[in-house]
Amino acid sequence: MTSINLPINNKLKNSLSIIKGDLITQSVDAIVNPTNNVLIASGLCSNIHRAAGENLRRAVSSVKWLDVSEVFITPGFRLLSSHVIHTCAPIWQKERSQESGEELRVCYRNCLEIAAENQIQTLAFPCIGIRLRGFPSDWAARIALKEIISYLAEHSLPMQVKIVCYQSEDYQEYQAQLKHPQIAQLMQNSFSATKYEISNLPSKQTANPKFQKIAGELLTQIPPNHPKLAVIGSTSFWGDTSEAICKAAGRCLAKIDDLVMLTGGVSGIPEAVSRSFSTNRVFHVQPHGFQPWDYGHNLYGGVSYEERREVLARMAGVYLLIEGGPGSEHEARRALQMGAVIIPVGRTGGFAEKLYTEMDCPDYIPVELWEKLGRREENPEEIGIAIAQIVLKVLNFLDEKQDLSKSAILNRGITPTVLVVDDSITVRELLSMTFFKAGYYVNTARDGKEALEKLQKGIECNIIWCDAEMPRMDGFELRERLKQDSRFKDIPFVIITSRGASRMRNTFIDNLDIQGYFTKPYREEDILESTRLLLNY
Repeated sequence: MTSINLPINNKLKNSLSIIKGDLITQSVDAIVNPTNNVLIASGLCSNIHRAAGENLRRAVSSVKWLDVSEVFITPGFRLLSSHVIHTCAPIWQKERSQESGEELRVCYRNCLEIAAENQIQTLAFPCIGIRLRGFPSDWAARIALKEIISYLAEHSLPMQVKIVCYQSEDYQEYQAQLKHPQIAQLMQNSFSATKYEISNLPSKQTANPKFQKIAGELLTQIPPNHPKLAVIGSTSFWGDTSEAICKAAGRCLAKIDDLVMLTGGVSGIPEAVSRSFSTNRVFHVQPHGFQPWDYGHNLYGGVSYEERREVLARMAGVYLLIEGGPGSEHEARRALQMGAVIIPVGRTGGFAEKLYTEMDCPDYIPVELWEKLGRREENPEEIGIAIAQIVLKVLNFLDEKQDLSKSAILNRGITPTVLVVDDSITVRELLSMTFFKAGYYVNTARDGKEALEKLQKGIECNIIWCDAEMPRMDGFELRERLKQDSRFKDIPFVIITSRGASRMRNTFIDNLDIQGYFTKPYREEDILESTRLLLNY
C-alpha cells in the first residue's frame, strides 16, 4: 500500500490521505459502496457484498429504490469497516456533462454528511465515477478532491478521509490533480489558518468559561466524590493488539473501587475499554442530538465534537490515551492545560506514542510500570494491569495533593514487589489488583516457564504467589528450579490451588520448602495478612 505525501499543511495531512490499495481491506469506521438504484451492482459493489456476507444483502433489501446521489447506511457485518455507506453513483453522459458532474459532487457530499450524522470518524472512498460509470478520470478526481477538501475545512466529522485507488493509473491521476490550480488554491484558502491547531489553544486562564459551566452541570449527574477517568483515543483500531489492550484495561480498571469512567461517546478505543468496564459506572458525553448508547449513562454537552472535546477535557482528573489522531490530540492537550494527568499507552502508536516520548515518568509512578506502557513485547494483559496500577497511583497522588485523603501506599519507603503466577487471566488480574490496592508493586506471569524467564531477566520480586497446575511448567516444578538458583532460593513462595487435601498440603510444604498453601476460593484479607507476615511489611 502506498500513501501520497500531500504538499499541504499538517491539518489536511491528518484529515485526508490518498492511497493505492483495496477498499474492502480498509480498517475504518465506514467505506463507501458505489452502487445502482436497486443497491445490487457488479464490480466493486459485488465484491463488497461477497466479503460482507449474506447479512448485508438482507440489510439493503429494505430499500427498493435509491435515487442518483442518494445514500443509505448499513452495518459492515463481516467487513473490517464497521459500516457501509451505499450511494447510487451517477453515470456520465456527454450530452449532459455538467449535470452528471453535479450529481457526482452531491454524491460525495451526501456520503460525508451521513457519515457525520452517524458519528463516523474515519471514512474511505473508492474512485467513484471512474471506469464503469464512464467519467473522465481527471474530472472525476478533481470533483472528488474539491468536495472532500471543502467539507473537511468546515466540519469536524469525519476526522479522517481516505481515497483508496485500486488501479495505479487512478492513483497517479489523483496525485496529478492535487497540483491542479483549482485544487491547490482551494487547499491554500481552506487550510491557511488551521481552526483546531493545538498550539493556538487558549490557556487555562483565557479559556471560554461556557465549557466549564457545561462541564460543571454534567458533573452534577455523576455520583459525587467518585474518582473519574476519561478514555480517549482512536475510533478504529490501528494496532494488532490495541483492542486486546483496551479490553484488559477495562477489566482491570473495573476492580478500582468507585471509579467512574467517562467517554466521548465514540466507537473504537473508548467503546472497547468502557464495555469491558462496569457499565453502570460508564458515562458517555456527546454533543446534543446524537444517538444514545445502549449501555452506561448518556450525557449531552455542546453542539459539535469540538465543543464536546472542550467539555470532556474539564470533567476528569485522569485521562487514558490509547492510539489517537488529531481529535484525541486536541482533547489530551486541552486536558493537560486544565491540569489533568494524561496516561499515554505509547506502544499503541498515534498521538499516544508521541506524547509518551515527550513525557518523563512522573516521580510518584514506579518507572517499571511506566516503561510497560511503551514496550511492544509486553502482552496486552500485562499492559492492562499496569494501566490500572498507574491509575491507582495517580488517584492516590491527587488525593494527597488535594488533601482529600492520605495514602499509606506512597509513604512506606521501599515497596515490595509480588510476582503472581497463574494461567487464569481472571485470577492474575484479581490478585494483582488485591496486592496493588494494598500498596505492593506487582508483576505477573502466565505459567512457571514465563515466571522463570522474567526472574532470570532481572525483574524485581520479593514474594511469589503461584498456581499449582499450569501448562509448560507448574508451580511445583518452578519451585524446584528456583531452589537450585542462589538468586531465587530464598524468595518466599506460596502455592494457591484448588487442591485442598491437608495431607497433600503438608507434603508440598515439607518437600518443597513452600511458605504457604492456599486453596481457591480465598479471602483477600488472608492473602494480604500472610504476605505482610512473610515480608515483615
